Amino acid sequence: MAALESSHLHPVWVLDYSNPEYDHGLSPASDEAREGFAHWAAAAADHFRGRGVLWEMYNEPDWCFWTSKPSTIDYIKLALATGEAFQELVPGEELIGPASATVGPPFLEACFRAGLLNYWSAVSIHAYRSASSPETVADDLRQARRA
Repeated sequence: MAALESSHLHPVWVLDYSNPEYDHGLSPASDEAREGFAHWAAAAADHFRGRGVLWEMYNEPDWCFWTSKPSTIDYIKLALATGEAFQELVPGEELIGPASATVGPPFLEACFRAGLLNYWSAVSIHAYRSASSPETVADDLRQARRA
């Protein structure tokens, strides 16, 4: 952090993955695992409070990083718990999400309808291209803005 601060850089730190103490090491899906994750995430933000960290809620939960298989409902429950923990403990810290792997309107719309925009400062999308050119992302992002 000191090296970043001396260069006037602000990191994006991703709050992600699992804890072997909960849910057999899979992504947090139980109430206990969600509570533990949310507490850990808010504690991390509290530790680095006021240092310009941008906190990203998970990493590509709509793809293979949500184990055992992606679950929009479980991700939303985790993101809501984390957002609530941030509002309670570190209300001034910046939380973004969903850090989706795709620009999938159904996933994004579900997140928005659930109220996650009340907790996120911005929407993050990892708009990878594999079969098409990078220029095609513009149309996908326009579609996401309409979600």
